[in-house]
Amino acid sequence: MNSMVRKVGITLTFFVTIQFISIPPCFSWGFFAHKKINELAVFTLPPPLLGFYKSNISSFIENSIGPDKRRYRLPSEGPRHYLDLDSFFTNGLAHIPISIDSVYKYHDVEFLNQHGLLPWNIFDYTLRLEKAFHYNNWDRVLFLSSELGHYISDASVPLHTTSNYNGQYSDQYGIHALWESRIPERSFDDWILITGKAKYLTDKEDRIIQLIMKSNSKVDSVLSLEDSLSKEFKGRKYSTKSNRRTERTYSRSFILAYDQALNGMVEKRMKEAIKLLGSVIYTCWVNAGQPLPPSDSISQEEPQDNSSAEQISITRTHE
Repeated sequence: MNSMVRKVGITLTFFVTIQFISIPPCFSWGFFAHKKINELAVFTLPPPLLGFYKSNISSFIENSIGPDKRRYRLPSEGPRHYLDLDSFFTNGLAHIPISIDSVYKYHDVEFLNQHGLLPWNIFDYTLRLEKAFHYNNWDRVLFLSSELGHYISDASVPLHTTSNYNGQYSDQYGIHALWESRIPERSFDDWILITGKAKYLTDKEDRIIQLIMKSNSKVDSVLSLEDSLSKEFKGRKYSTKSNRRTERTYSRSFILAYDQALNGMVEKRMKEAIKLLGSVIYTCWVNAGQPLPPSDSISQEEPQDNSSAEQISITRTHE
């Protein structure tokens, strides 16, 4: 599959029409969950960061979905959201290196553009966030940390770590949106997403890698439980509605049953994303010397030198 279009075909609001009308574009985790993760991460932060982010919480929440919107105008954006570990761990490679230079002993640029850049994209954002803190560029701090939340959230999703990201190889097409959009939208009000306070991380890169590896360890359960439940539900898996066209969507009972079968997995992965995002922001701030935020409200506009057009360098000289 072309790396520039892969993972753009998963639905935000999953539906398949009875007439087999094509499925619309998607957004990872769904806008709802991405925004909630960023919002709740704010309340893990200590003063004075807490006050700064609360004062700018609308912008911090809204910019969390920027990377998904950017996929449609920036072809290189797609690989930043995932890492296909089933393909990545080949040619003798058995771990995720912190330095992307180390990856080139096993895989080339074309491979990475096809199978993902997620961890190195996150590392790149943390470096730029520390720099923004250091230079007291608070517009940029807000923007970068908001988008950082998006990618950390993606790293907490099992289906962002496998080439079978939407069940297309196991006859489970649509499972991506079921897991990361339908379940949070249906169950969020019943969840208790208390994570405790952000902590300083002496090994933030290792923690990010651990998050990705833990997500990948859940892939088999995500797929097998949905498959078993589908056989049990048979004709009750979907519900239909008619408007201008007849549409088929997951039934409420199937969504709830799948969430229960997963034993709180989606809630737990969301909590891990919230806690890690807060801790990474806090760590970058400490590493930059703990600068004091501005006392007045800053601009809510996206900064002119934002990261939208910036690329991760995947040349041999990248640091």
